[in-house]
Amino acid sequence: MDVHSLRHHIILVCMFLIFLMVSFSCFCVPVKAAYGPLFESSTSFGGSQDNVAYSIIKTSDGGCALAGYTRSYGAGGSDMWLLKIAPNTSSLQWSETYGGLQDDVARCAVQTSDGGYALAGYTSSFGAGGTDMWLVKTDSNGTMLWNATYGGLLDDGANSVIQTNDGGYLLAGYVNSSDGAGQSTWLVKTDSAGNMIWSQTLPGQEANSMVQTSDGGYALATAYPNAFGLVKVDSVGNIQWNQTYAGPSDEATTESVIKTSDGGYALAGWTMTNSTGSRGAWLIKSDSSGNVMWSQTYPGLGVYSLIQTSDGNYAMTGDRACLLITDPSGGILWNETYDSVTEPQEWFTRAYSLVEMSSDNFALAGASNTFGQGGLYVDLTMVTLKTDVTPPTITVLSPENSTYVSSSVPLTFYSNQPVQWMGYAVDNGLNVTITGNTTLPQLPDGFHNITVYATDPAFNTGASNTVYFGSFAVDTVPVDVSIQSKQNSTFNTNSVLLNFTVNKPVSWAAYSLDGQTNTTANQSITLTGLTPGTHTLTVYAADKLGLVGASNTISFTVANNQIPEFPNTGILTPILAIALIISSALAILQKKRRSLTRALFQKKLWCSHYG
Repeated sequence: MDVHSLRHHIILVCMFLIFLMVSFSCFCVPVKAAYGPLFESSTSFGGSQDNVAYSIIKTSDGGCALAGYTRSYGAGGSDMWLLKIAPNTSSLQWSETYGGLQDDVARCAVQTSDGGYALAGYTSSFGAGGTDMWLVKTDSNGTMLWNATYGGLLDDGANSVIQTNDGGYLLAGYVNSSDGAGQSTWLVKTDSAGNMIWSQTLPGQEANSMVQTSDGGYALATAYPNAFGLVKVDSVGNIQWNQTYAGPSDEATTESVIKTSDGGYALAGWTMTNSTGSRGAWLIKSDSSGNVMWSQTYPGLGVYSLIQTSDGNYAMTGDRACLLITDPSGGILWNETYDSVTEPQEWFTRAYSLVEMSSDNFALAGASNTFGQGGLYVDLTMVTLKTDVTPPTITVLSPENSTYVSSSVPLTFYSNQPVQWMGYAVDNGLNVTITGNTTLPQLPDGFHNITVYATDPAFNTGASNTVYFGSFAVDTVPVDVSIQSKQNSTFNTNSVLLNFTVNKPVSWAAYSLDGQTNTTANQSITLTGLTPGTHTLTVYAADKLGLVGASNTISFTVANNQIPEFPNTGILTPILAIALIISSALAILQKKRRSLTRALFQKKLWCSHYG
């Protein structure tokens, strides 16, 4: 392969990797720090065949219930499956299946006013033919009380059910006409025993979700090939208004509708671009008449369920068990996936429904599959987020950046908010858990540092500034001073040499003669000008921590008949040198004078002789 071919190959590989990262990493990083992760868990239910949950509801006991289908258990084919989850856990309390030899599926469930459950979906085992809408009513333990089917010879089914204010039920879904008109939205109203009171065919291919409105009517999210639909009907199913919203890409399907706190509506679903196969989420906010107030698209993953949270935000779930939370204007507050996917071709996980169990606590239900590991499993994901993401501020009062002379150093600090855990680390070591202010244990001599940590009830952990103990050395032993000079001796001179030793480095040393004021000294010094008589002497020294030690007090005597002191040799030496130089010069001068006299005398004799 030549250089150009190799370069081209590398570019293609890099482009492919970038495509994978862009298409696969959506919904993975929070856009704003409005929420933070606190807890998550995932639990699977089912056997070796396919098992799927399409609906999750919060139950009156604080737990939840899931509805869908199972092929692992039941009478045959796929059976409706209802699973009850214990409060505050992901543990299964009980489960029940409903169905015959053919395929029977629950698409939605509600808890009824008597504490039981109503499940709606379709059945192939019972009814007029094809698939029929199927409504199953159970008691609080999941035992079937009665069931009813609705439909004709072709395929009909329910995607949503609510218990109406009169104690009856309303089912929304689809119907296929035998006259060749195709599939349409179908709305069926029953009494409390499941007997049909009326039905209406409405615009759209099917209704995937509905809500009861304050005026006694209903609003339905209807599906089109490339549009979202919202139809409002009165209490008997007559259309009051109908809105469609053209999709932003090749395909768009409405999956969920909710009544918002301001009296309007919000719709959510998925979109897809056929040329790339890329999916996305679409959220529409409308007023009470279905007029668009704003809409937002979120590329990457489709969504199937929408709720308004207790704090007025919107939460959605869908592909890859994503949890997408927005503010009231559609701005992203949190987006994360909970399928633990590392290779997209190896996994399938989709959450079809979610519920807010309590503030910032969400339960997601759907299905998951590991490639090559059997069929689908019902997947229940519990996610707890936190809106408080600010860690506590910790201020250390003691120790300070100073020197301590005790091995017991107090640790004193405070936090600006309540905390549930506290600890400290000395010299960057492991955390030591404490319950409040304490005393640090025995520390070795040397320099130290300490950092205090605390975790608040929202599991935000804060750290104090690291405090450095300047020249921290734990030492409580004073300096040992020992005088080496002769003791209890008599000196025939008024100058006495003082020598002493210390056992560690000192910051100063001094002596006190006869109890007088200290005089600074080094370890070898001559005491001068001493008066005759007996004297006492004590030497003091302080180490670098200020600990002062004292020698034993010694005594010595200066005699009265002192030997005269020899002059100071420091002055005498130059005087003697000068005298020697002068003496030498005089001797030389005297010698020259004698030589000159002798010469003059000899000259005089010579002159007198030869005249």
